[in-house]
Amino acid sequence: MAVLPEIDRAAVWADFMRRMLSVERAGSMTKADFRAAINAVDQWWSDNAVAVNNVFPTAARTALTNVEKIGVFAYVALKRYGKEVV
Repeated sequence: MAVLPEIDRAAVWADFMRRMLSVERAGSMTKADFRAAINAVDQWWSDNAVAVNNVFPTAARTALTNVEKIGVFAYVALKRYGKEVV
């Protein structure tokens, strides 16, 4: 799986930065720090495509498309966001 095109990475970063304006956070990070985090997570997806696929039980692995699998990951991640689940 290839990384996102630069324009998509920039859009993710910009959207996340807008959303973070309304969230109280401890600590400080620069815009460049957030951008590096976006790039690193996107690279992780690319580097770990096989592992991501293997997380799914066989029925889901064979029935879902790659886009649908990423959707499942994203939905679970969003549900965990802000709940401090570790």
